[in-house]
Formats: sequence, C-alpha cells, structure tokens
Amino acid sequence: MTISESTIATNPLPTQPDIQYHPDREKWHTRTARRLQEDPTLPSTPLPQEFPKKLDSPLVWEGKDWQGEHQW
Repeated sequence: MTISESTIATNPLPTQPDIQYHPDREKWHTRTARRLQEDPTLPSTPLPQEFPKKLDSPLVWEGKDWQGEHQW
C-alpha cells in the first residue's frame, strides 16, 4: 500500500450531510451527536468574523410573520 492509498483510506473526503427538504428529526439528532463527539467544543466555537450580525433581506422572516402553510 502506498502513502496516498493509506491517506485516502483513513481520511475520506468530506461529503455533504444527508439533509432533505423536509426535516428529519432522527437524522438531525444523529448528526448532532456525531459532530459533538468529533469536536465537543463545537457549540462554543465563534462564528467567522465576516458572518453578518443581522440578516436583512425581503426573504428574511421571523416567527411572528408566519401565518400558515399557504405562504409556501
């Protein structure tokens, strides 16, 4: 086995999470538990400096704006 084969076998490339349009609570809990096991400091990790403090867009809404599923 060469070094590159060993590296690929032990360090697979990251993949996109299995997230569907409709939330799946079981997958979310499983993914959260796995991420916290990998990095217990994750909840206290600050967002990047460039991350906006506030999102301002016509597409942004708050819970008080929700009237019903007919808005989809």
